Amino acid sequence: MLIRLIAQSHLDPIFMWNWDEGLASSITTCQSAVNLLKKYKDLIFSRSDAQLYKWIKLAKPELFEQIRELVAQGRWIPIGGWYLQSDGGVPSGESFIRQALIGQQIFRQLFGTEMNIANSIAWMPDNSSPPATFPKILKHCGFKYYVFSRPTDRQLKLPAPLFRWQADDGSTILSYKIPIGYSTYADEVERIEQIAKLCPDWLDQMMCFFGLGNHGGGPTEEQIERILEYAKQNDAYELVFSSPLRFFEDTENNTSIPLYRGGLEPFVIGTYSLNYQYKNLHDRAQRQLLLAERFSAIADALGIAEYDISEFDRIWEDLLFCEFHDLLPSTSVRPGIEYAQRLLSGVSANAERIKVFALRRIANEIDTSADAYVRFTAFNNTNIDKPLYFEYEPWLIWQDWENYQLLDENDNPVSHQQTQSEPAAPGHTRLIIKTQIPPNGYKFLRVVGPKPDLSKIGPGYTKAFTLTPTPVSRKLEAGRYEVTFDSDNITSVLHRETKTALPFDPDIQILEDKTDTFSFYEFGYDKIIGNFEFDKPMFIESGPMRWSIQRIGKWKNSTLRQEIRFFDESDIIEIHSWLDWHQGWELAKLTIPLPFESSELTAGIAFGKIKREENNREFLFHNWLLAEPRNESTDEEKKLNALAILFCSGMHSADFVNNTVRVSLVRSPIYCHEELNGQKYPPGPRHEHVGFGRHHFVIGVMPVYQTIHPSELTELSYTLDESEPVSIITDTAHKGRFSPTGNFFDVSPNNVIITAVKKAQDERGFIVRLLETAGIATSGKIHWLDHQIDFKLAPFAILSLKLTRQDDDSWHSEITTGTETD
Repeated sequence: MLIRLIAQSHLDPIFMWNWDEGLASSITTCQSAVNLLKKYKDLIFSRSDAQLYKWIKLAKPELFEQIRELVAQGRWIPIGGWYLQSDGGVPSGESFIRQALIGQQIFRQLFGTEMNIANSIAWMPDNSSPPATFPKILKHCGFKYYVFSRPTDRQLKLPAPLFRWQADDGSTILSYKIPIGYSTYADEVERIEQIAKLCPDWLDQMMCFFGLGNHGGGPTEEQIERILEYAKQNDAYELVFSSPLRFFEDTENNTSIPLYRGGLEPFVIGTYSLNYQYKNLHDRAQRQLLLAERFSAIADALGIAEYDISEFDRIWEDLLFCEFHDLLPSTSVRPGIEYAQRLLSGVSANAERIKVFALRRIANEIDTSADAYVRFTAFNNTNIDKPLYFEYEPWLIWQDWENYQLLDENDNPVSHQQTQSEPAAPGHTRLIIKTQIPPNGYKFLRVVGPKPDLSKIGPGYTKAFTLTPTPVSRKLEAGRYEVTFDSDNITSVLHRETKTALPFDPDIQILEDKTDTFSFYEFGYDKIIGNFEFDKPMFIESGPMRWSIQRIGKWKNSTLRQEIRFFDESDIIEIHSWLDWHQGWELAKLTIPLPFESSELTAGIAFGKIKREENNREFLFHNWLLAEPRNESTDEEKKLNALAILFCSGMHSADFVNNTVRVSLVRSPIYCHEELNGQKYPPGPRHEHVGFGRHHFVIGVMPVYQTIHPSELTELSYTLDESEPVSIITDTAHKGRFSPTGNFFDVSPNNVIITAVKKAQDERGFIVRLLETAGIATSGKIHWLDHQIDFKLAPFAILSLKLTRQDDDSWHSEITTGTETD
């Protein structure tokens, strides 16, 4: 049997130390590896992460030059093809693609164009919970092979150390699970013998990883000498220093390699819901950056602004660093997490700045010359072709809104409702607006009314608009619903049009959680220790477009203000929860009972979906859950196809127990508290709990009466963020080449979602990335700047199209990859 010895160094740039210590460890680890490669001529060293190489070049350029010489000799292998080893569960599919896009771009810049090793092997020994769709994402980025070590056999039994991992679109990637850890200390010989015993009888070789890890270190001289001495004495195995590429190339044609379908989860389930503040910051930054790219690409394609790829790359690098597998799960020390939170705030701020200036350039070309007192253009950030609700505060110089009107481009009144303004002062107007805006398009709106009397301006000359809580009755009509109360609780919600009733009481359960930061060795949480107790519900908004019911709850030292919102033309019921949390070693879950006697549950994941079983196991989701009747429906249930649960940013964890979805909101272990192998480590008096403080969670519950695709659910989830579905540019009067309403691109049919619109990395053309979400072979169309581009998509497939302008001003499309190198 052949044992390929893989000398490597697992190195967390940030974990139980801050990033500057990670930089120091990177330098010492790489210097040590260079010295060993000079001494041991047969040694081969593999090291991943483009980010690490950038650090080395900036901090110690002479060391980087030594590394580059060894790379040219084929003895130092820059491996992995990603910016760094990100978390596997929470990032979007588009973020995964950017890890490869930015990472491989850096590898090519640093080491030349021939980087086949870096670009062929996805190397993620320490990340966790990649979704079932991961193989197609890796394949789309040009990877052929995948190396990983999570989860453990106890958590998920895989068919063999070497297997073909298949995604929902049928694509496969040859995958190797490191059988017994990726780091060694003084147990190299024992590790070799253990791995040999785990080799299947149809395989004639295995990989054995060695080298100090976690805080870096890499292989040591003592380890190498022990291995060399063992090789002299051993005649059972052939031992060679090698690289993963040689292993995969030797084994990929083996016809006995088994097939596996599904995700690589669960692992450290406590990280799925840990530190909502961080995950919320990340998700918002991720979405804002994609929107900034989208509108900047349109402005560039229209010839009215330049798309700065280098600036976008810099911002993406900050976001990708914050997705590291000990940052996004929030398992690092508090200073490290706080540093990354500052980076994420910078990502959001820079993305918003770029987006606003791109939108303003576009708005400059829109005809806004119609008479108005206040003019603004509302841009639809989604592909939704239905009325959208959004809020806006026109500046009326302290005038009363009752003297003004809101009109569209055709002088038609626009539905609106006054609500509480942001300033706690009289004379400010905030509107809830409902109107239909073309998908990924815009609509010019205007406020008309009298010019103010300049002698009567100021807060003292105007009335204050306030929301006054009033008691609710036992039964009330709120938009599309009839809501019934029993004592202080909501007992049912009846959809007035279809006469279907939903069991509805968004309770907040409290569960005991004595586990560490990771919840190592756990699958879920069982012990319910209480519930928030609520005061009597109060009306704070009563139509005609939005009805809001408020209730105040308390649990020990924690308080909750909850608003349940209903709308006149939307079936989505919004649950807003403002939670001020101060409970260590506890977990809060919001419960949503399902309306079927027995339910099947499907969860959105990165670039796909997956069924979730009914048990207390914590699972990951993205954006939405969809509950459908499992068996023969009752007469009541036949009116209802499904119940969709939609999520705003930051929420990714739930379980499914007793026909109820329990969404994990906040859990509060100690920062960076690790208890491995049954060893208990009681925290000290200065150790702090994660998750204390104020949070705002938004969940939408929507009955579904016809077929709905995952693409639609994802787009609808974006509408829950009050700053998300619509971007607003307040403007002046001017003529423009574009009509007061229109759009520049969209996609059809509705089972296809646009995941990215950006400029190509070579600056020749634009990338439009699409995903088929319903499992249907699809012929579709992209409307792009008054042109139509046809495409075909296989079921669940990712498609990247590169659009380039031709001399006759038409657009040519060609298929490219997620790394845009073709």
